[in-house]
Amino acid sequence: MLVIGPKRLFWRFAFIGIMIIDLATGYLLASNAIPEGGIFSPSQLGRLIILLYFAGLILRNKEISLWFIFGITPFLLIELLYGAAHSQVSGLLYGLISVAKLAVLAAPFFVTFDELDQREIVQSFKLGALFMASVIVISLVLDIGKPTYASGGFGTKSFFPSGNDIGAYLGGATLLLIVARHYELIKLNTISIAILLTGLTFISSKASLLFMLASIFFLAYHSRLMIPLTVLSSLVVLYYADHLSQAAAMVGEIIVRRYYEADGDWIRFLLSGRELYVHEAIQRFSEQNSTVRLLFGQGIFVGPQHVNQASQVDFLEADPFDIFFMFGTLGVIVFLVFWRHLIIMSKAKPWFAFPLGLLFLHSSLAGHVVFSGLFLQTVIVATVLLERKRHDELTPINFFIPSQARSHAR
Repeated sequence: MLVIGPKRLFWRFAFIGIMIIDLATGYLLASNAIPEGGIFSPSQLGRLIILLYFAGLILRNKEISLWFIFGITPFLLIELLYGAAHSQVSGLLYGLISVAKLAVLAAPFFVTFDELDQREIVQSFKLGALFMASVIVISLVLDIGKPTYASGGFGTKSFFPSGNDIGAYLGGATLLLIVARHYELIKLNTISIAILLTGLTFISSKASLLFMLASIFFLAYHSRLMIPLTVLSSLVVLYYADHLSQAAAMVGEIIVRRYYEADGDWIRFLLSGRELYVHEAIQRFSEQNSTVRLLFGQGIFVGPQHVNQASQVDFLEADPFDIFFMFGTLGVIVFLVFWRHLIIMSKAKPWFAFPLGLLFLHSSLAGHVVFSGLFLQTVIVATVLLERKRHDELTPINFFIPSQARSHAR
């Protein structure tokens, strides 16, 4: 009888199963079966399992767990105090759950994964990214799912709830995997790379196209056959010029339209109008002139809104500003320390700073990173790849061999 090891099954769930749940959630949202922004959606319940798993790992070590509890307590208190102010139970629950989700992003820094775990994490991450890209490609070819942008145009997010989220996640995943391949930590064949790049192209958000171009640049820059490949690619482009021009026109349609909607303003085009929301939020903040809010914010549910006017979560879609209005200067300091630590970890393998830096840039200018339900997976894989001291390959192992390996808090 074939037996699946529990640890192996968990990592498959964390990187692949959760995407299937996200697709189900997106389908329910598209069918108006569940409300947008509600609590206890299938995706949230699935992530609760992952959260509880890491909480268990942290609690195994008394010293680490005490530091972890000490670190999360101020943010929980902010949510509780402002929860009492706005008196909305659903808003309070949303805030507390979101604080826990944000706190667990730091868990991979405190957890040591053994050799078997590392292999399973990276292999599951790779399979998950290929699964997402394949779903995107199939959805666009068969014309199912939802367009990336509500205004239409080329590009699909399938039934994933957010096109911006998957653009940042799949883009970061693709570039991380390509860099890991460069350092010979994983095997990633040409077909897999083609699937990932096609998936990014078919999402057709600005983020996905940026990561797609960055991935191609990295591959070309590090290829020994860069000049022959450039010549060959040029010949292929010339031969298929008509077909490629039609495809390029379709891909660029939505980008050109959004550029003209921004009246030719590059900043407004790149930020998609987010700077207007941020400006309005700063104006409201200035009117209040509150030192307490400057230091500690107003919690996730209230954020940039007035306490007595908050009826639902309002994201500005620029993570540093969202965090500032939610948790004040304290939150911004934690945000910067988190990214600094993650990028500094790449010192031994400096090219990993490339995808991590792009993710930080995306987080700062367009959001959909730190608050994305998929970002934890990126942090887990990044810490595993960056801490690999041996220059060997994380080869896949048989999925049906029971796992006896244990992860533990450092």
